[in-house]
Amino acid sequence: MGDPLDAWMAALEKRHLARLTFPEVRRALQALSSLYVQRRGRIGTGTAFEGAGKRAAYALFYGPLHFIAVREVVRALGAQRPAPARILDLGCGTGAAGAAWAAAAGGRPVVEGVDRSAWAV
Repeated sequence: MGDPLDAWMAALEKRHLARLTFPEVRRALQALSSLYVQRRGRIGTGTAFEGAGKRAAYALFYGPLHFIAVREVVRALGAQRPAPARILDLGCGTGAAGAAWAAAAGGRPVVEGVDRSAWAV
């Protein structure tokens, strides 16, 4: 069985790159990164996820980074064994953390994600 991250990335690319070109996503990632680094005070205003480009950039770039980080933390802590029956991911965003924990646990847990951003869930 392959790495679940590979299948997740393929699905993200299919979803987001069907409507946007790679250069559009790249420009949106630059804008999003600038917002995080240079204009952090505006993050709470909702500007981080304005437009499909920024949402795609977040999902395609930051989501996988969060997936990898959480998966490795779960493995290092041994939190995947025994596998939980259910994972409740509050403030789930793209679902990277819950998906990573479930993947580390062999894909057995049911993941329920809750987020205030409608686009995220």
